[in-house]
Amino acid sequence: MAVSDCISGAINAYLDRDNTQYAIMMDGVWGVGKTHFIMHSLIPSRAKTQFAYVSLFGLKTLHELETQIQESTRYVSSVPEMNFLQKNEKQVVGGHCFSSSQQEVSTTPQITKSRQSIVICFDDLERWCGDLAVCLSYINRLVEHQNQKCILIGNLDAMSAKAIGAFSKARDKTIRYIYRYESDYHTILDISLDLVDYGNRNSRMFLRSIVEANFSSLERFFEQISVRNIRIIADVFQ
Repeated sequence: MAVSDCISGAINAYLDRDNTQYAIMMDGVWGVGKTHFIMHSLIPSRAKTQFAYVSLFGLKTLHELETQIQESTRYVSSVPEMNFLQKNEKQVVGGHCFSSSQQEVSTTPQITKSRQSIVICFDDLERWCGDLAVCLSYINRLVEHQNQKCILIGNLDAMSAKAIGAFSKARDKTIRYIYRYESDYHTILDISLDLVDYGNRNSRMFLRSIVEANFSSLERFFEQISVRNIRIIADVFQ
């Protein structure tokens, strides 16, 4: 069974449970296809589930997080509108309020009953620029006190030593399971080819035919240079 199938089954089991007071996480190196899996595999497979997506890239204070919440919760979308959400990079995280001066979660619940049914995907966890303990305490508040479904996406190998320390302390309380996402080269090359901006249909067919005819050689080459980053490979094909 493919890794993506195993992770899909585990995530679906988490989402189908009625009472989960914890988050789960998908870990993997940059560019291996974690976000692509969420956007193009998990979400389309759950037509009745609403998802919200937020990139934590560059956020560092509770004030910034609260601003993102207030600005983007109106973009919470169901599956048919997720492409719009992704292209506009709207950051939708739910409705908890924080005290930016005290760095504590407000004791007044702000998530409505309808919003509790939304699955929140927090991407780029390793790129949170502030105190990671603050970020994870926010997520803990969502999952433990509001029974909110939260999926974290990140690259633990890229975290700083300080961030790893904060993560280790918060993990047992906030994140129940961590799944390591990896893609084989068939998947990596297929996704990379999809990201190329082709001039026409003939160009698309031509490039794919070259890759298919030389797959074994390409696989050995990428293994030798230790490249599994989909974006880098897509840029090469471009």
